[in-house]
Amino acid sequence: MIESLETMAGRRRPLARQGGERGFDKLAAAADSLQGVRASLVEMRLWTLDRGDYLARLDPDMAARLSDTYTRLVPTELLTATLTLLTECERVCPLYCSKSGVAYPAERVTILRRVLADFDQLR
Repeated sequence: MIESLETMAGRRRPLARQGGERGFDKLAAAADSLQGVRASLVEMRLWTLDRGDYLARLDPDMAARLSDTYTRLVPTELLTATLTLLTECERVCPLYCSKSGVAYPAERVTILRRVLADFDQLR
């Protein structure tokens, strides 16, 4: 089982089970990637609504779901946030693709969901 940063804080070998000394950097990079996905999803959703306004006003349910994806730098929390963002992508992307005139990559999304499910099994 992967331990969180909090449970590792008092040990002599911090982050040993999260990738050694670079574990923190890896978790921070994952969190940065999730921020990029969140930002893209917001832009996509606003575009599908034909408005450049505040998401929380136009789609408060989506805004609430996205706010739940801000996590601590804990592997299990980051994985849960990733799964939530993928679900959000499955809600937003088909409309975005339709409006853009491109095919929705359903097969790729299915593959990504399977990969994430494999990671989820490691919990």
